[in-house]
Amino acid sequence: MLCYLYDYFELTVMFDEIDTSGNMLLDAKEFEKAAPKLEQWGAKIEDPAEVFKELDRNGSGSVTFDEFAAWASARKLDVDGDPDNAPESA
Repeated sequence: MLCYLYDYFELTVMFDEIDTSGNMLLDAKEFEKAAPKLEQWGAKIEDPAEVFKELDRNGSGSVTFDEFAAWASARKLDVDGDPDNAPESA
């Protein structure tokens, strides 16, 4: 259970850092500016516009936390760059 809370916390930290408008949504411009940071966390982004379309599953023109979290979790992104820092599961 502790691992899930830690993962959720990390995803929240990531999202908050790249949501520069603070509106709890990512637009294409925010995502493009965040690409280097996302790559630092382990994402492979060749074309930010294409990846943004992939994230924006409902086609709204913005990415919600849930959409981002599903994408980031599937790619095992790590905010501190060290997967060994995660708490051990009990």
